[in-house]
Amino acid sequence: MYKISHLAFLLLLSPICLGQQIGCGDLNGFSDFDFWVGGWEVFDSATGEKLGENTIQKIESGCLLLEHWRSVSGGTGTSFNYYNPVTREWRQVWVSEGRYSIDIVGGIRSGSMVLEGSIYNFAGAVWDFR
Repeated sequence: MYKISHLAFLLLLSPICLGQQIGCGDLNGFSDFDFWVGGWEVFDSATGEKLGENTIQKIESGCLLLEHWRSVSGGTGTSFNYYNPVTREWRQVWVSEGRYSIDIVGGIRSGSMVLEGSIYNFAGAVWDFR
């Protein structure tokens, strides 16, 4: 019964069942991060040394950005990035194999994307992220 009740709940939320439009591309705020979409090589601005590669994709019909990071040493991390049209803020939730996560929120301020929040080390430490 537990699995069936969850399935029924998800079906009730389905846009197909509700007859709602699908996708977020035409909604205000969802294109704020479009400049970031694509494949990137990341370099240290002081030394010119390559640090890694980042791939950012729009998924879920433009409602979610998926980030995949790989450093030159092989470390990886993944983030989900989404816009909340109610709070009018972007949120990024990042998790790394290096045993830490980042949870930040924000948006466009004076022409720049500004996100703030916390970095969580899985051993229990927390730092501000600005």
